[in-house]
Amino acid sequence: MAEVISLNRVRKARERATARAAADGNAVKFGRRKTDRQRDEAEADKAKRDLDGHQLDGHQQDGHQLDGHQQDGHQLDGNQTE
Repeated sequence: MAEVISLNRVRKARERATARAAADGNAVKFGRRKTDRQRDEAEADKAKRDLDGHQLDGHQQDGHQLDGHQQDGHQLDGNQTE
């Protein structure tokens, strides 16, 4: 006589396998876990804060002060400052 099987158990196993295959496909498609994305975002935020913290007050990134003088003592129009 043949072995008795539960059709519900077979159906659920087939659905789990299908869902697992879809999840694996999405993992390949989208790549990273949420914790990895959050960690990378936190590291980038910290690096930006650290860089901004090293910026001198009243200076722009191109080396010019906001008052129209460069750091080397020359005005932007080429005249020497005191």
